[in-house]
Amino acid sequence: MNPWIVIVGPTAVGKSELADNLALAFNGEIISCDSQLFYKGMDIGTAKPLESKAPMHMIDCALPSEAFDVNQYRTKTLDVIAGMSTRKKSVFIVGGSGFYLRALLKGVYETHAPDNNFRKLCVLKDLKTLYDELCDVDPQSALSIHPNDKYRIVRALEVFNQTGKKLSQIKSEFEKKESHLNFLKIGLTIPKTQLHVKIEKRVDLMFENGWVQEVQNLLQTYQLRDIASKGIGYGAIIDYLQKNLSFEECRLRIIHETKQLAKKQMTWFRADKTIQWFHPQFDNERISWVINFCFKNGPMSAF
Repeated sequence: MNPWIVIVGPTAVGKSELADNLALAFNGEIISCDSQLFYKGMDIGTAKPLESKAPMHMIDCALPSEAFDVNQYRTKTLDVIAGMSTRKKSVFIVGGSGFYLRALLKGVYETHAPDNNFRKLCVLKDLKTLYDELCDVDPQSALSIHPNDKYRIVRALEVFNQTGKKLSQIKSEFEKKESHLNFLKIGLTIPKTQLHVKIEKRVDLMFENGWVQEVQNLLQTYQLRDIASKGIGYGAIIDYLQKNLSFEECRLRIIHETKQLAKKQMTWFRADKTIQWFHPQFDNERISWVINFCFKNGPMSAF
């Protein structure tokens, strides 16, 4: 079977459009790897590509009131890809959720189930005490966890209590693990100033297309926290509807949150040295040539 083609990059850079064009050109179907596209009814604010010409999978997988974790994503996606294989379809994976992509390609590092007794003991301790304990037993994890992030602090302590191994050590061993899958990673990037302009224009277009009304409709069925926690900008619009923000304050907050998301995505993907980077506007012919070459020769010999 042909290598999986993985298309990554920051939000608003043009991944969906490129994936759609490539899937049509190479007899393919698209797998979404974007955690904001999982939820039904959250369409405008997530820029869900509902008009994709190529078949698209792994969108509208759950209700906003439901949890849809990385293990569920991996299991369901591999089932979908198996079906694509029987239909002799090329696989195009597109999205900006690096954590979900890593889980799909490499699996998920294993830890024990939550220990409720240990967590009850943690409740009795203040946050500073818990963070100090983490600094003692796993200083590397402590560096990567904010001192106010109680959930992740407790989880890191819990893993050490259960296994005797540092969570940072478990993660490091997992990162060194090689994937047995056959894939080629294509990254899309444009100058930051251009990306910021695109983000601002897209946010404004979302409002023009009825984003506020979408949130109002969702609020008739789901709880505030279900909606606010599932996608960038939804919490800000809820605050606007509750008159805690003016419209312009809401708009600027969403633009800021989206730019911060793009920055985090690029930090994640830049650390992956297996990604080949292209400009979405000027490198389309090069990208098509590389994919065609890989389908004939395999991704390891493409560069």
